[in-house]
Amino acid sequence: MTLDDVFLPEEKGKITFICNFWDRLRHLVIDALFLLPINALVYFNFSKSIFTGAGYLFMIQLFILSSLYYFFFEFYSGRTFGKLMNKTKVIDNEGNRPKFKQVLLRTLIRFIPFQFLMIFLPYNRTLHDYVGKTWVVRIK
Repeated sequence: MTLDDVFLPEEKGKITFICNFWDRLRHLVIDALFLLPINALVYFNFSKSIFTGAGYLFMIQLFILSSLYYFFFEFYSGRTFGKLMNKTKVIDNEGNRPKFKQVLLRTLIRFIPFQFLMIFLPYNRTLHDYVGKTWVVRIK
């Protein structure tokens, strides 16, 4: 599969290349740093009154807030804060903004452990890219 097989001709001019491992690592770090204060604030407010199971509460809260963050930003703009800072975005196979179902699949599958190892396959795509039929690309 080549870019010619995937993207429309008018979109190819806007795309400089498919994101690599280092781009995706930057996205992850920036998004994690963006979410950290929000998660910490919610966690410390809840944990004041809950003494048992606070670790589980934090993990559930982290999953919910992270899922909402990724879903909302990728559905409405194709970009999370990390992607915005790195001039990249999520697109579908036609080069358009992903549809509701594609972003939902990406969001749910994103949290499967070790799925990031697929990034070493052709085109540096992860499991949530394959299942959601999406690409993360650098844009001009």
